[in-house]
Amino acid sequence: MSIADVVFVLGPPGAGKGTQCTNIKEEFGYIHLSAGDLLRAEQAAGSDDGELIADYIKNGKIVPIEITIKLLEKAIVSSGVKKVLIDGFPRDEPNLAGWESAMTATGKMNTQFMLYFDCDEEECLKRAMARNQNRADDNPESFRKRIATYNTSTTAVINIFKGRDLLRRINANGSPEEVWAETKQLFQISTIVAPPLPAPLSTTTESRHVADLAGSTVLDLGEHDESGGGLFSLCTLL
Repeated sequence: MSIADVVFVLGPPGAGKGTQCTNIKEEFGYIHLSAGDLLRAEQAAGSDDGELIADYIKNGKIVPIEITIKLLEKAIVSSGVKKVLIDGFPRDEPNLAGWESAMTATGKMNTQFMLYFDCDEEECLKRAMARNQNRADDNPESFRKRIATYNTSTTAVINIFKGRDLLRRINANGSPEEVWAETKQLFQISTIVAPPLPAPLSTTTESRHVADLAGSTVLDLGEHDESGGGLFSLCTLL
């Protein structure tokens, strides 16, 4: 029996993922995890992994996906909750391949679906500028770069879930209340039965799978660091 049922949550910065994840948590009893938050917390704790994370960040390297997955598993197990929202993950194919090898193929976690909050760039920009958090990259030019980077890194993963019929796309351009009304419907189904997943992605099958899809078409890691340099790269971009 799996430890937990997982819903992955993606959407560009400014799409309102955090607001809706809070709603889902309160209404349906899910735990809400952000991989970026977990990595930062581990670093602050000064553990062996935290020191390794700090070293990778200092040298501008990608934090190994094995560390991210270990922290996610630890948080899920310690919570004791069987329903989990993982916000901002997986950000790319290596993220997904690593998760499926360690968690799905071993039967530890069951993937329900991917929840994708689809929001126009201009709407995301308007929201981000309205909620200015005094970040160094809280300006239109930097924000557009963050969205472009996000879209580039997540396109393949979104299409993989679409090809598996496990993508649930939400129009996030409306008000929080309108978006919640649509989101809520997905979770009001008492039991969500997901089709069997294919074997975990490997380095070779990843590219082949994306190419096939392209023929017909494509606890938040979130966004860029404050310098705009992708400090956490594709693993910790919040």
